[in-house]
Amino acid sequence: SIHQPHHSSIPRPVMRVATFASFASAFTYDEPTSVKYIHMNQAMGCSVSENTTVIQDWDCGIACTEAGPVSDITVLEDKKHGTFGLVGTYEGDCLVVFRGSKNILNGLEDGDFFFVSPYDDCKDCKVHNGFYGAYQSLASQATAALDKLGCGVGGKKEIQITGHSLGAAIAALATFDWSKEGYPIKQVYTYGQPRVGSPTFATTFDSRVTGFPYFRVTNYKDAVPAVPPTWVGYEHPKSEIYYSATKLGAYKACTGNEDKTCLHQWSIAVVLQHTCDHCSYLGLQPCTCDTDKPQCEEPSSELDDPNFPVPPALQHNVTLV
Repeated sequence: SIHQPHHSSIPRPVMRVATFASFASAFTYDEPTSVKYIHMNQAMGCSVSENTTVIQDWDCGIACTEAGPVSDITVLEDKKHGTFGLVGTYEGDCLVVFRGSKNILNGLEDGDFFFVSPYDDCKDCKVHNGFYGAYQSLASQATAALDKLGCGVGGKKEIQITGHSLGAAIAALATFDWSKEGYPIKQVYTYGQPRVGSPTFATTFDSRVTGFPYFRVTNYKDAVPAVPPTWVGYEHPKSEIYYSATKLGAYKACTGNEDKTCLHQWSIAVVLQHTCDHCSYLGLQPCTCDTDKPQCEEPSSELDDPNFPVPPALQHNVTLV
């Protein structure tokens, strides 16, 4: 097992909550809860395909300790797609965590923006082909595990869902399906979520996901939520929580689907110079196992390069903000 250091410098959240009336329904973003979810997402990076024991036993060092006890764990895995996650019991609820990808930008920088239209009841609800395939690779495993724990349709226990990066995209797609099917979702927190689908998908998501809180947390100049670009037909759903610095408390509630006072204020040229922000949420580290340090701390003293090279697939009237 992985042992936690005796002296941890993990930042502690201020015990406060904020209710944002700007959302379709007033739900409360709870930062202490968000911190726990960051640790859960880090825990996903503590397992390799040959050894899932640290997740099955919830014995992964800092992340597992700080997140709190998770039991009755079913590991979700599809080796062909490289996807991974878990379903378990947490605080009396069911918990679903989907693992992210450390190289998610690679394919998106190469222009991997292809849509698929998988919804018979909403033909214009187009979603990213790769993200949808990743979701489908784990969907049946996840619902079977939820049914077993009493969190299926009509179940008495509620479901908490989280994911970072690719895991955030999978979490959003799961939320879209499961909310329609009647799964008892309690809340969803995602981190560094890329754009998943078309404007029609985003507005349908917003109208469907109303009975529980969904928070799409973004960090300073994280490049991943800026792709795929809006100019190739993608749009985020609402309920963004934007952190303007790599520290606790530095957040605001955003309005609309692409609030230009939040992460959408930054151009592609700018965010590509801050790729470390993707692994530096809330002053913590959602990517790398057994560390209490973010990959970087923002804002930094370094100035953005106005001549920074932007991959051709992401070029579209690129100007620095």
